[in-house]
Amino acid sequence: MQMVVAFALLFISGMSMFTTLASSDRGYTQAIQTRVALRLCSETLESLRAGTLKPTLGTQSLAIVSQTAGKTGTVYTPSLVVSRSGTMLLVRSQVRWVEGRRTHLVELKTLVAP
Repeated sequence: MQMVVAFALLFISGMSMFTTLASSDRGYTQAIQTRVALRLCSETLESLRAGTLKPTLGTQSLAIVSQTAGKTGTVYTPSLVVSRSGTMLLVRSQVRWVEGRRTHLVELKTLVAP
């Protein structure tokens, strides 16, 4: 009887360890994807600051970036959204990506003098 209980406890602890490992791997992949998206957002704002991009009103779709994040390839869709906010321009650098059935969005905002 003690052997059956010992094997049951060993099985339960092994299953919980593998569940925790899978969860941490998923969290690690999401952290990498978010870090890449933040880098793309900040690069877009730097291009705007350097004058490479012009802050025209509306939404500008930028070049799609495909990169391996974690174990899978991820396709990032950056865009630049410019709108008026009083006398200033509200500039939003957005990056979207899809993971499974979930769509993620990272956005950085700034105000620019026209």
